[in-house]
Amino acid sequence: MYDWWMVNFGNRIATFLLVLETATKGGGTIFPYLDITIMPEAGDAILWFNMQPDGTRAHTSLHGACPIREGRKVAATLWVRVRGQEFMAPCPSQPTVAYELEPFLARI
Repeated sequence: MYDWWMVNFGNRIATFLLVLETATKGGGTIFPYLDITIMPEAGDAILWFNMQPDGTRAHTSLHGACPIREGRKVAATLWVRVRGQEFMAPCPSQPTVAYELEPFLARI
């Protein structure tokens, strides 16, 4: 199956989920390999990494949306992908080097 996003932007590095409204029953986000279900409140944000630092898939990032039993769930998702980020911020060559976020955020 052709996936335009995958072809043009590559794998997901990270996923950011902002919960705007929660269901009154159900609607959590389950991570089966971690054996946890997150039941966020409206206004909560969840961030997880889909890749390891070496570029391999993080198997524990497998997740799914639990059924909504009552009410509705409204969320916004941002996928950070491999390509399309090259010119946003330089990445340190050493994984132990810290990156100062404030100067970067001031530019955007």
